Amino acid sequence: MNIPYRRFTEYQPVDIARLRPGGSYAQLIAKRTHPIDELVRVHGRIPEDLLRPRPCPTCGRSTPIHELDKDHMQLVRCGTCDLVYVTPTFDEGHYLEVYASQEYQDIVRDLGIKSHDYRVERFGKERLGLMQRHLAEARPRYLDVGCSTGFVVEAARDAGWEAIGIDLNPSAIEFGRGRGLDLRSVALDDGGFEPASFDAVSLFDVLEHLIDPAGTLRACARLLRPGGIVFLYVPNYDSASRLLMGRDAHFIWPTHHLNYYTPSTIGDLVRRQGLTLEVIVTEGLTKDDYVLVLVPAGRRFDWPKLRAHLGVSRLSLPDADEARDVTGYERYTITPFGSTRPWPVILDAAATDEPVVAIGGGGFGINVHLTPADLVRALDAEVVQVSEAEA
Repeated sequence: MNIPYRRFTEYQPVDIARLRPGGSYAQLIAKRTHPIDELVRVHGRIPEDLLRPRPCPTCGRSTPIHELDKDHMQLVRCGTCDLVYVTPTFDEGHYLEVYASQEYQDIVRDLGIKSHDYRVERFGKERLGLMQRHLAEARPRYLDVGCSTGFVVEAARDAGWEAIGIDLNPSAIEFGRGRGLDLRSVALDDGGFEPASFDAVSLFDVLEHLIDPAGTLRACARLLRPGGIVFLYVPNYDSASRLLMGRDAHFIWPTHHLNYYTPSTIGDLVRRQGLTLEVIVTEGLTKDDYVLVLVPAGRRFDWPKLRAHLGVSRLSLPDADEARDVTGYERYTITPFGSTRPWPVILDAAATDEPVVAIGGGGFGINVHLTPADLVRALDAEVVQVSEAEA
């Protein structure tokens, strides 16, 4: 799978204080089990008669392999298509009640409404730009499914799009309407939208919540005009946070998140609905991410500086077999030139002090000699101080 990557310096910064004002995200985490708290208090668990087993929501097979347990619920991995999902689950009526509940409205009020203006500027405009690249219409008709307070709808309206949003949270819809947005408190199936009536349909942080994500995706596809697009945004189960924190990763939330996608499994879902996968992007570091760091002889990695630059809390060197798999080269012969994949390259700033540098050429005793400037141009490398002198 070809996933485009951006250089670390190309990421737009996120102002966490404005995104999650006044401890609102901590409140969300604290209240994450609110739909089952009373059941667990009374019964010590979720009574089995309230739960329904379900087959894999992507391939329809029932070949579950236990993945993990959290919050009295179970995640499994499909033995056929590899999707990770929750089973058993409550019925659909339960989840409709959850997203219309006062507790969930309070979460949206504290987290979404208070940060709405920031989300319009930081995320709404960014997502609009991503969609526009794949649209022929300058002023498309657009539907945002699960729009929350309508921050993407607002960015679209301000750009001249005909933008509509739907969501099941009444307070979020009321807030957006107060800003003059065309938001509707209705489920997709009850929206009354004509087939082939939209140029773009988006589902931001929606598919992971659904019992039948494939059915919803098909319904969205039916709404598209020729050349239209569906834009999906979901958490990445193979993200660094899950690999480092395991079941304690924030997005592993089985009372609400029922499906856990990776780049491979979301692509599989899309193709099974007869859609063409145009592009797939994963932001930040995942388990399949590597960085080639070039440090001069006589110096060693300054791990704290490297972690701080990459924005991660943990890094490790791959073993010899893993290094060979991801570069095509044996250890001690690894070079960015001709690697099986063009991984991001960091050149330690200390190397730029030399008139000429020697870099491995892919075999024992083989070196390539070139100036630091030529090396940076050839590899599109970042120059960062990430080493210290060896003792």
